[in-house]
Amino acid sequence: MNFLFSSWLLLGLGACLAPLPWRNPRIPSFLGGGSAMAGCLFGLIAVSRALATGTAISFSLPWPLPGASLALQLDGLSAFFLLPLFGIGFVGALYGTEYMRHEKARLHWSWYNLLLISMSVVVTAANGLFFLFAWECMSLTSFFLVISEHNQAEAVQAGWTYLLATHLGVACLFAFFLTAGAFSGSLDFASFHALAVVTAPVATVLFLLLLAGFGSKAGIFPLHVWLPDAHPAAPSHVSALMSGVMVKTAIYGLLRLCSFLPVSPAWWGSLLMTLGIIGALFGIAMAAMQRDVKRSLAYSTVENIGILFLALGFWMQSRAMGQPAIAALALAGGLIHLLNHALFKSLLFLGAGSLLHATGSRNLNQMGGLMRRMPLTSLMIVGGGMAISALPPFNGFIGEWYLYCALLEDSAALSGLYGFFPAALVGLLALVGGMTIVVMTRLIGIALAGEPRSAGAEQAHEAGWPMRGAMMILTLVCLACGLAPILLLRLASRAAVLLDPDTASLFIGQPLSPVWLGGWAHCCWASCWPSLA
Repeated sequence: MNFLFSSWLLLGLGACLAPLPWRNPRIPSFLGGGSAMAGCLFGLIAVSRALATGTAISFSLPWPLPGASLALQLDGLSAFFLLPLFGIGFVGALYGTEYMRHEKARLHWSWYNLLLISMSVVVTAANGLFFLFAWECMSLTSFFLVISEHNQAEAVQAGWTYLLATHLGVACLFAFFLTAGAFSGSLDFASFHALAVVTAPVATVLFLLLLAGFGSKAGIFPLHVWLPDAHPAAPSHVSALMSGVMVKTAIYGLLRLCSFLPVSPAWWGSLLMTLGIIGALFGIAMAAMQRDVKRSLAYSTVENIGILFLALGFWMQSRAMGQPAIAALALAGGLIHLLNHALFKSLLFLGAGSLLHATGSRNLNQMGGLMRRMPLTSLMIVGGGMAISALPPFNGFIGEWYLYCALLEDSAALSGLYGFFPAALVGLLALVGGMTIVVMTRLIGIALAGEPRSAGAEQAHEAGWPMRGAMMILTLVCLACGLAPILLLRLASRAAVLLDPDTASLFIGQPLSPVWLGGWAHCCWASCWPSLA
């Protein structure tokens, strides 16, 4: 916990120093970005220790508000979500030191560092009021980052839409915590275990409040309206942080608080699956029609959040129906895809920012021929495109393969018409995957291939090493996770054991056989790391 506090101290120090009236405009980026990277490194140390030991660490101080306390808990589930938070926060800060080398960086780095602090507090808070306080800070700091270009009407409108959507969600969360506090007698998460014995109607109301409150932040269909506008308006490294990490804090909140409710009935999972597959189809269809490269990636986030909800919903449904092996596959698929999406989507947003930085436009029709002028950046964008398209040897395939296995196993286990539904989901998920390949082929082909279609594209050149270095880190991590999927499974097991111990025990410590993860991944793993077998 001391490393986590040190991380917050460094981030807060950078937030205070960056907006001071320095004469050299590069100093705010140096101080703000440097403190963000240092803080994220200390955060990664704290997370690594928590994941290695698997023990929960608690901390609490009184807070002079009724029912409130400064209660924190760092356990396997918190550490699992903090890992991409500090990792993407680090590469985003590295990228931003060059991307934001101008006067507006003064306040930008304050909001960026405060966003990192607030998100990490959200993931570690163990009291309802403290959680809502951190949640509100996260919403406000990200709002100010979205409207960084406040002289553009598009950015301001996107910011206000985002703020309205997130506060409608907060209203539902307020209602949840008030109801949960009334039943448990306290707003501390430790007392929420009393919710496990509430009646089915009360549990359903609480679940729907959580779904509406967190679904609006996650961008699940049809509560996604803010996401396609806010992500393109923000600076590219902020878009990466919001799309890769911030929307996942909502997934964390949903999983954490649902774990206190009674074992979910099957229809809860079916509802999540329905919203998930509709959102995945809608998101990828809209992504295919965008000319704005960042807007296309934002709609792709709606698609991937849909896949996440599909996997987690299938886990809930399978667990309720007494199918622990299938539930284990679905849960592993959802958690692994969550990590993978944070990596490859952040890489693609940083790549889109480099294209914007080089050409001055987000419009695909004003690009072209950039592969010859920006070969290294183009190569990393292609790598990100392969990862998001679930093409080996990158990491995007791993989580989706688990989900495919779960659906196919369920279809084979059921008879008659009941077996048709998981088989149909396999077909729809394959359709989403095929459309993803089309979207990325379109984006790469229009932006990188051919001839320049504007003066900006004609004069484009590679960005500096901080921007390229950030993208290179993510590309190598995506490749490493694809070649060593056992690492992803080990990380997922730390979170799964807190969510569903019985289900998690089915894949904790299991080798990745061809049945579980496909022959190509098993061969890469077994040949490169035989000592782990």
